[in-house]
Amino acid sequence: MAVRLAVAHRSRPKVGALENGDGFMVRQECARTLVAVVDALGHGPVAAQMLAEEMLGLVLPAPTKSSV
Repeated sequence: MAVRLAVAHRSRPKVGALENGDGFMVRQECARTLVAVVDALGHGPVAAQMLAEEMLGLVLPAPTKSSV
């Protein structure tokens, strides 16, 4: 039997900024759960872009020799 999680989060950029590099992700598949918390990549749009790239790295499979 798989356990379902109820998840909430809150992230606030520094004063005067619209974005930050803090984030989270929860991914459940069958009986497995991946929880990722990313903190302190910085402030602003560059940090938000870095966060997006890091999260994609967790979700997308790594390239194989045949796909390169």
